[in-house]
Amino acid sequence: MRLAAAFLGLALSTLGFAQGLPMPILAKADPQMVYPQSAGWLDAYGRVVITLTGANLAPPDGDLGHPAGPEGGYQHIYVRGLSPGGDRATAWVPAVWDNGARVLGACASTVILLAVDPGRFLSEPGSHLQVKLWVSAGADGADDPSGSHQLSSPWSPIKTIDVAPAGAVKPVTTPPPSAPAALTRIVPSDIQIGVPQPSFRLKIYGTHLSPNALKVVFNGDRDGAVPAEDRVHYYDDDGSFTKGGEGLIHVTIPERYRLAKPGQLRIAVMDDSGATPEKVVTFSLPVRTSARPAIPALSQAAAATAARTAAPGAQAGAAIPGATISGITGPGPQITRLNPTELKVGDRAAAFRIRIYARHLGQEVPKVAFNGEEAMAIPAEDAGRTADDDGASLQTGEKVLHVTIPDRYRRATPGPLSVSLLVGKAKSAPAQILFKGPEPVQAVRPLAPALRPTTPPTAPAPVVAPTIRR
Repeated sequence: MRLAAAFLGLALSTLGFAQGLPMPILAKADPQMVYPQSAGWLDAYGRVVITLTGANLAPPDGDLGHPAGPEGGYQHIYVRGLSPGGDRATAWVPAVWDNGARVLGACASTVILLAVDPGRFLSEPGSHLQVKLWVSAGADGADDPSGSHQLSSPWSPIKTIDVAPAGAVKPVTTPPPSAPAALTRIVPSDIQIGVPQPSFRLKIYGTHLSPNALKVVFNGDRDGAVPAEDRVHYYDDDGSFTKGGEGLIHVTIPERYRLAKPGQLRIAVMDDSGATPEKVVTFSLPVRTSARPAIPALSQAAAATAARTAAPGAQAGAAIPGATISGITGPGPQITRLNPTELKVGDRAAAFRIRIYARHLGQEVPKVAFNGEEAMAIPAEDAGRTADDDGASLQTGEKVLHVTIPDRYRRATPGPLSVSLLVGKAKSAPAQILFKGPEPVQAVRPLAPALRPTTPPTAPAPVVAPTIRR
């Protein structure tokens, strides 16, 4: 067997591996057009640096830092110059500095940094630089894949970089407006009051956060904004990458903002251009051991009746077990009750922050739909807690979560507002909050005048003189 393997190796080394590795593809050059004498066209060392991106530009072994170059390299990169009219071309030469170009760094499978000597290429208006390469699975000094004694790729298609014509001016491009910065979550989102050694150090996650030094604003106090403890980064405390490109910063809540009773702390992140929309961290009392008396659940028939009669949603606390959408069955989210169940129209003192008590919520943060408008559903402010805002424990399997009614759903006329929970594709039966109008003013009736007597008053009895006995 060893003899057969040796014979096979000798045959392959004789024929060469003209194919075996996938063909390299040079898909993009940056810059594609070079403007000589323009600002920034040369780096600090007087070179034109071209970033070439593509696929299969190195052996498929995880980019282990192989050398790139003709002498013992794995990437075999060649360059040549082309006249403005394309009728004259220099010979293909390896990309080494003596030939007017060299690779910066080791080979990588998706990117090549190519430094070019402007004294050789890319300085004549209208001229071109062309690049091609082939890849070997091991160090190889061959000039062509057909002469390689390693597993090799074919030549890549040629990539051409252009020089602007004489008199052309580099266009000034306006970068597209960046997406606004936003906070996605804060950990922890709830801090318990009075527990031993509570942590007031927050992890604040967001998208499109500025790379500059950020400040954290508490309760809208921009003058008292606190510098973040670090610049935005994209790895978590355990070293793992954050989700979906979220940026992360840390901050410790100053003592003046730490609440001593249940409530909310509003948080935003600010840079020189402005502040993000606010997120809320709640302060709550720890769970008490004494449980509330169980509230009897509505029967399925009673819940179904409530759902049919409510307009546009069922009465608060009426949840249909297994209510779903999109044909999905099972115990979907169930709203057991709301607090408050009534609000006054035009009441400016109302906070419009409601508590939703529910079951079957799962681990993800539910969305809240008002008046059945699922496309406009908003995430709840928390994933749900097993303790109420005053610290009392809830019924078995029940959680309380919070949401603030958006302005567009705050009724200007008396009537109901339905509230539903969305967890994945499952939807709860709606519960109802009633917006009430002002109380009618009762008219005050004047007191009736005292009635005069219709009979004359009785005459006083005559006075009888006492009899004197002698």
